[in-house]
This record gives sequence, C-alpha cells and structure tokens, in this order.
Amino acid sequence: TQHSERDLAASKGPVTPAVIAKVCAWLRNEVGTTEATGHNDGARVEYYIALGTKAAREPGLSWCAALALTAYREQGVDIPGNDWAMRRVSTLYEEARKRGAVLGPDEEARPGDWVLWLGRNAHASAGPSGHVETVVEVVADNAFDHAVVTMLVCVGGNVGNAVKLTSHREDDPRITAIVRPARMFG
Repeated sequence: TQHSERDLAASKGPVTPAVIAKVCAWLRNEVGTTEATGHNDGARVEYYIALGTKAAREPGLSWCAALALTAYREQGVDIPGNDWAMRRVSTLYEEARKRGAVLGPDEEARPGDWVLWLGRNAHASAGPSGHVETVVEVVADNAFDHAVVTMLVCVGGNVGNAVKLTSHREDDPRITAIVRPARMFG
C-alpha cells in the first residue's frame, strides 16, 4: 500500500508502523476479555476506562472508545484532546474530522485505523454516541459474487459485553467513517 506524504509525516511522530503493529497485537491479545456482570464492569474493563479516558470509573460507562484509546496509550502514544470527552465515539469523530484524520473516498483502511458507526442503530453494539473498533487486518475476499470485497478484521470492545474479533465489509453503508489515528496523534 502506498502511504501519503501526510501519513509518512505523521509516522515520524509517535505512531510509527512498529507502534501500529504493537497496537494490533495488544488488541488481539485482549480478545476474549469479558465484563464481570454484563453491565460495563469488571477489572479489565475498568482498566480500559481508566487508561483510555484517564477518568475515574463511571458505573455503566460504554467502553468501546476506551479500548481503542487504551490500545494506543499502552504503546506510549500521547493522545491530545479532552480525555473525558473522548470516551464518546461522536467526540472521537469530531476530533478526527478537525485534525484531518477521517479517510477520504480514495483512501483504503489499514491496520491501526478506527471504524466508526455513529448513532444507536448503526451497529448492534452501538451506545448512545455510536461504536468504534480498531482494524487489525485488511483482507481482500473474492467470495462475494466473484467480486473482490475488502473485509476489515477488527477488534472491538463492548461487543456483546466482551472484546471480540469481528469483520466488516469496507463498503458497508452503515459505517460513518474510517479514521487514521496516526493523523490525530502524529
């Protein structure tokens, strides 16, 4: 995949290809983590919330964004913006839009990117502000009517009360945006 000049400039900062590989490996290692009681709780979930949003535990807090942020913070990436507000997917989207991190129609997703769904009905796991998952692999699949379809293999938190490996068509119209965090943090 060709990298744009903007991405190469961003990769000179804290989000290098090596960091992205570590983010993806860390997320894959978290797959299978579950909530304690199914109410957005448990020691590991509270860790995601505390590190991802740098906030005290708030009972019942949806944690998909906290997991996405924690994956980068675990690798030493400094995340700008309002930590507490960033727990909302809608805020992640607005920050990404302001910083030019939302991918354009000619750009392809790659590992480390975030897939965002805004609105409660956009994704089965969406909370009031939406849902976010992190791409860990991009696969070209030609099983769909002999056409090549790009599948995004993702790790998401708060998916059925757990961290799960999922896959989505890149062209799924319910996806609001694909975000390149390296452009936000670089």
